[in-house]
Amino acid sequence: MGAPPARLTAPLLVVVRSGAEPAERTVQALDAVLNRRDRLVLAVDSGHHPVDLSAALRRLRAEAVPATSVPEIARAHAEAGGAVVVLDDGAHGFGKHWLSGLVAAAVEAGGAALPATNAAPWPACPPGLPDAAAPRNEWRDFARALAGRPAVAVAGAAEMAGPAVALAPSTVGVWAETTDLAPAALAALAGMVERAEGVYVHDDGARVLVSACLIMKDEVENLARCLASVAPLVDEVVIYDTGSSDDSVALARSLGAVVIEGEWHDDFARARNEARRHCRGTWLLHIDADEEIEAPRAAVAARDLLARDLPVDVLAVPLHNLRGTELAPSRGLTPLPVPRLLQRTRCHWTGALHEHPMPVRGGTPVIAEGPPSLVLLHYGYLDEVMARRGKVARNTRIAEGPRDDEGDAGRAHFDRARTLSSADRHDDALAEYRAAAESARHPIHRRCAWELGATVLLAQNRPDEAESWIVQRELVPERPGVGRWLRARQALCRGRHADALALLDGISDYTDNFSTNGADGVHLMRAQAHLGLGDLDRAGGELLAAVELNPALDRAWDLLIRHAADWPDRIARATAALPPDQLKLFAGKLLGAPPDQAGIVAECLWAAHPGAPVLLALAVALAPRLALEEAARWAMRLRAAGHAARCPLTAIATNPLTPPVLRLQAAYLGAELFGDPALVSLQAELAELLPAG
Repeated sequence: MGAPPARLTAPLLVVVRSGAEPAERTVQALDAVLNRRDRLVLAVDSGHHPVDLSAALRRLRAEAVPATSVPEIARAHAEAGGAVVVLDDGAHGFGKHWLSGLVAAAVEAGGAALPATNAAPWPACPPGLPDAAAPRNEWRDFARALAGRPAVAVAGAAEMAGPAVALAPSTVGVWAETTDLAPAALAALAGMVERAEGVYVHDDGARVLVSACLIMKDEVENLARCLASVAPLVDEVVIYDTGSSDDSVALARSLGAVVIEGEWHDDFARARNEARRHCRGTWLLHIDADEEIEAPRAAVAARDLLARDLPVDVLAVPLHNLRGTELAPSRGLTPLPVPRLLQRTRCHWTGALHEHPMPVRGGTPVIAEGPPSLVLLHYGYLDEVMARRGKVARNTRIAEGPRDDEGDAGRAHFDRARTLSSADRHDDALAEYRAAAESARHPIHRRCAWELGATVLLAQNRPDEAESWIVQRELVPERPGVGRWLRARQALCRGRHADALALLDGISDYTDNFSTNGADGVHLMRAQAHLGLGDLDRAGGELLAAVELNPALDRAWDLLIRHAADWPDRIARATAALPPDQLKLFAGKLLGAPPDQAGIVAECLWAAHPGAPVLLALAVALAPRLALEEAARWAMRLRAAGHAARCPLTAIATNPLTPPVLRLQAAYLGAELFGDPALVSLQAELAELLPAG
């Protein structure tokens, strides 16, 4: 949305023409941008009673005055050097920097600005005003012809629609003499623009191209991250709040979002459609507060695609569901393609659970691949988040509630199966997957039901029961590699390692819409097969290839750690590929590993990430189990970092559960290396514990 324009140092006078108390959206827009020195005046038409100011308006120190008094108030304000903004309460769609943009436009143009008139033409605008959908060059030519100078482009102001003007102090007097505050008079101000020799015309596509469409409840911890990530891509953010008890609503509004306060009815589609009803974008970005765009600056390139007249209803974008913990989230190599960009007027959401876009006129949506620059990250499946929010119980309750399948009972079965599987109700999930495979309208859901049902059984080491499911998936001609992938997993479950390798040789096209199969998984399965055949060298090579592709593939790391003594060189290469944000995850794994394995991997991690605090903390936790040579190395590192009190040698020497001989050796080594007085005195005490001779 661009950088916000600089505000003027002089205070502003904002005049809102309102026959009754202003709309809530106007109050919110003003609340977000007015400074304490600015003055807000509500111009009340004759015949109306003075407005009863709400608490929000009182907080803004608003004044209700007759409309006939406004010109004199404005003139006095201008004589003091201040700019004036006149806003009709019918205006809407304010961006978070709209006021600064509007005032900057007025000053730049020499006196007046008409924000977003190309998006919302109104009566008595300058003759020849192009249509809202006119090409950019027509608007540029119109601005030059009207004002005799290039158009002024101001970030954010084009998000407005409806009558609004801003006047610099030099032109307020002219306006005060010639117009009142009626809508027609506001529109007639366009004639004054010519005298002021300037007009604001946004020439970067004034229509609202993309709306971020959210639903939320108690999202203070996530909201800022999410909205910061969408800001470069979207033109507005609309949120339907389902009953937050924290400060989510206030935070969202302070960040420029339009918030509709509502209720939760155990129906995701219903809530999402409430947000859709208040959006204005040609495209809607379906995103949640616990998600973010991975590379926001790169995602801006998606606007070029969305600005075209695409013959599709929905675009699918890649989404990574992060797993693990909040301290060390991990993700698979292959993202899921999810339908997250939809044409607002063509589609709405259906499905109380796992809501999905469908055409408003019925039928099947036309879906295409979305812009590759737009990738989503989802934090909602992290262990702590799932437990804290009770998502499994909530989703299971919805899954077992009334069904809203819009004529596709098979899709509803599919969605329930995914939810029940995540709740470890595997047999119930299998029954739903079978019903989906036999009744879903869309072939994607039928074939994916066979795949995911087989996956549930194989994950539980039930390869014989998976046979019929795999056969059904093999009968589907699309993406035949999925069937080979399942056969390879089945062979591993049965201990037929050579068969698994043969199936994986040259495998391709093994990922479908709801699977997370990836090249890292192929390497992992090959490593498991080689281990089963006793070929440690090839197994180590495959595991290294897996973690180089996906450093967060924890199942591969489990095997690497288990065989650390066999592959020290590969452990070194693998840890070098490990990103710093994954250190906490693998430090936790090492706490449960045997001491010799943990020591080898910890040394490799230190070589790749020297000085990392999490590794120093790991050494402290491992201290009682370390060999003396290893303990001495970590003692030097901890003392060099200023943590002498956490010295592993001291921990060993003072541990009453450690054999006395080992305690004495640790004290002696620490005293020799560091001259630690405490360890020197401890030597004598420990010597007395040893038997004579």
